[in-house]
Amino acid sequence: MSSTSSWEVAQLNIGRLKAPTDDPLVAGFMDALEPINAIADDAPGFVWRLQTEDGDATAIRPYDDDTMLVNMSTWASVEALGGEEQVREVVLATGETIPADIVIVGIGVEPNTDLASAAGLLIDNGIVIDDHARTSAPDILAAGDCASHDMARYGRRIRLESVPSAGEQAKAAAATICGKPKQIAALPWFWSDQYELKLQIAGLNTGYDEVVLSGDPARDRDFSCFYLRAGELIAADCINRPRDFMTSKRTITQQLPINRAELAHVGPRRPRAIGLREKRAAAEAPP
Repeated sequence: MSSTSSWEVAQLNIGRLKAPTDDPLVAGFMDALEPINAIADDAPGFVWRLQTEDGDATAIRPYDDDTMLVNMSTWASVEALGGEEQVREVVLATGETIPADIVIVGIGVEPNTDLASAAGLLIDNGIVIDDHARTSAPDILAAGDCASHDMARYGRRIRLESVPSAGEQAKAAAATICGKPKQIAALPWFWSDQYELKLQIAGLNTGYDEVVLSGDPARDRDFSCFYLRAGELIAADCINRPRDFMTSKRTITQQLPINRAELAHVGPRRPRAIGLREKRAAAEAPP
């Protein structure tokens, strides 16, 4: 671990890196990196940004800059990784250096389909499977991040890198093996814990035409962003609102009708819920 008092962790816009040595393996790794866009504006601390298609954005700052142990550098570009024998610093395009003993670079993954391809299986951004996890060779099944599934809900073939998705596909594969076919039909969902903030995502927001925001990201430590298409709820991003997340999953899965006004007032700060608590407190108060 670095001898500095706080970890220097950067959320970076990574461009073409320059290999600090002539090692062909390192050089090849550097050349494989493609630009990755940062998700936050250039501002101190980490900023959560929700960008809508019409350019509007809302933001939430989850950490107090005076107390946080993680420093986020946004809209920065890496020029090189420096050090002898092992990495010792990250050099930014501005000339700034960040001491580092370990560098973790998130560049995404590509499915390894070599074996499946050699076996003659159909490949399309992963191993193509049907609703029962069967490949183009019915006696061969596939599941997980390498599998590409035609999701009727979204009208296209999708390969999800998601633990819940892999689990659902594995259940379907097991059911097929046992002669009790079960369709892969669960709604995609995701989560991430960032200190005291929990992000939960229900559905995929591809193709939304309207966004309904519940809560104030600039003020509250919880809010939800609901994505609609032709008046139907198709996805939701929920920050510290597990109730909104569960309700959204059920609504999207069952294609239940929604009311925009009600969406804007769901969550732990619903006026109606506050009113009930006030009435209960008043009833229990001593005379």
